[in-house]
Amino acid sequence: MSVIEYLPTLLLFILLIAISYVDIQQMRIPDELNITLFIVGLASVLFLGRMTFQWAIFSSIAGALLPLLVRWSYLRIRDQIGLGLGDVKFLAASAVWVGLECMPKLILISSVAALIWIGGIYSFGYSIKFSDRIPFGPFLALGLWIVWIGVPILGI
Repeated sequence: MSVIEYLPTLLLFILLIAISYVDIQQMRIPDELNITLFIVGLASVLFLGRMTFQWAIFSSIAGALLPLLVRWSYLRIRDQIGLGLGDVKFLAASAVWVGLECMPKLILISSVAALIWIGGIYSFGYSIKFSDRIPFGPFLALGLWIVWIGVPILGI
């Protein structure tokens, strides 16, 4: 693999750090970062030949529909928002990078990481109420990073 082929991975890493930092600070993922993640991801996978343009776009649309359904359902059941639109847009942009077929892995890794973090908070004597908000972007970023790196290396 040539040096230029590592550029998408470096750009992804920088974007994920920026997204995580902003989400931790502001409890939101700005549209500008999600749009950049989408555009760079689309260019990267096409450049690397990981998927077709059509599959990347389809993956992005489908990658947003399930989180939107979860968000809507949670709102109807609990009468509060449980998943931010920034997270939904992040998942749509992530699907461009890894394809729809890898989204369950990304969501599983992200969710388990968040649960481990919450368990760590409890182990240090802090408590989190069910109504407390936590930034999910850093966990989604971790999931995307692991799947992006792991797919070609480990075949996961």
